[in-house]
Amino acid sequence: MGTFLAITIVCVSIMISFNSAFIYLQSKNARRNMKRNVTLDSNVIGTNPIPISRLSSLNIDDLSILEDYLYSIFLEFENALNSLDYNTMSRLTTPKLYNLYHTDISLNTRYGRKKIIKDIELKRILVYDVYSSDERQMIYAVIDVEYVSYTISKEGKIISGTTLPVKESFDITFTKKYSSEDIIKCPNCGNTVLGNTCNYCRTELRNQNFRMESIKRIVKKKI
Repeated sequence: MGTFLAITIVCVSIMISFNSAFIYLQSKNARRNMKRNVTLDSNVIGTNPIPISRLSSLNIDDLSILEDYLYSIFLEFENALNSLDYNTMSRLTTPKLYNLYHTDISLNTRYGRKKIIKDIELKRILVYDVYSSDERQMIYAVIDVEYVSYTISKEGKIISGTTLPVKESFDITFTKKYSSEDIIKCPNCGNTVLGNTCNYCRTELRNQNFRMESIKRIVKKKI
């Protein structure tokens, strides 16, 4: 009887230990998954645009104008990348980012490869943060697009990517070194100006010189 009781106690203890270990592993995995999800969510940045009040440091009072301007930079760069327009690529990016793309293009050229980018369609742009100091201004945005992107060999065969449209999200940092000569208000109508043309009276002005400092691809999936 005593032996049976001892064995029973040992078995119960083993079961309790096993259950405790199982619960611990479940909890650990849950925490790990939660951390992974938080990391993923932080990469996606969020869904709410920056409050207009936050744009005051950039002397901007219309978020839609800012969004149009940032997307125009992105679109012009993608088109330049497709046509190998190095001058435009250099104008729209910082030297460090330009060198990264130039190195990649040079490698493709050496092996007779060419990257094709076409049918770009904007799905969403989200400005989620800004920074301004006496030396520089920075704008952080997520741009969601749908486009076709693939790489072909010198024989014309597709070696990567697909001819099907894909959805991409890019986390992009735009930067500009501050200059007291930068045009903030249109001299003709007084409205805020970004880019080469006033969005209100269409007065032609010089570029505000924002450049892309970094481009991080967030998600990619077939439609």
